[in-house]
This record gives sequence, C-alpha cells and structure tokens, in this order.
Amino acid sequence: MKKEIHLNYKKSSNLAFISAGLGILNLGLTPNIFSSGLTIFTAIFTLAFVFGLAFLIRLGLPWVKYLLLVLFLIGLIGISFMIKNFEKNPIVGLINIAQTILQICSIILLFKIPKTDSADINGK
Repeated sequence: MKKEIHLNYKKSSNLAFISAGLGILNLGLTPNIFSSGLTIFTAIFTLAFVFGLAFLIRLGLPWVKYLLLVLFLIGLIGISFMIKNFEKNPIVGLINIAQTILQICSIILLFKIPKTDSADINGK
C-alpha cells in the first residue's frame, strides 16, 4: 500500500522548485557567473542541490525540513551579498528576495505538518 503524502509536502516542494527555477533565471541575468570554471561549477551544483532538496521534499521525507532550516539559517549569512546584488542589478536582487520568501514559505509549510499526518493527509 502506497503511503499518502501530506499536501504541505507537495506545496513546499512546488515552492522549492519555483525557487530553483528562479535560480536558473538569475544565471541568465548574471553573465559574470560564466567567467570561470569554478563559478560555473558552483552555480550548477547549487541548482542541482536545490532541485534535489525539492525532490526529497516531494517524497515526504520528514527530516528534510530540518536540513532545509539549517541550510536556510546558514544562508542568512549571505544577506549582505543579496543587498549588494540588489544595488548592482535590481532585477537579480528582486529575484533573490523572491527566492528567500519562497524558501521561508516552504519551511513554514513543512513545519506545519503534524507529526502523524495519517488523519490529515490532504492538509484539511
């Protein structure tokens, strides 16, 4: 019997996939990312990692919320970088802000899932 996955896992993974998609858009808007092999590798690795997290969320793995929260908190160190991005290229800055909001919403949805979601499969 296939285990039903709580609706919030699906919503959260959708937000994570959208955030990753915005990351692809940012690559096109930031041509200096393609200036060296290391930055290209870092960009591709980061995107693959975010898509991988979104996939793990979609599978309904309960531990992913803790990983996502820790990574988000570590990522808050980069707020100054986001502000500099906003000053240099407002469109990229707005996309970064949108990604941050999407990630916050994704984390909130994951933590709203009850410990035992068998009685609350569809998020009702």
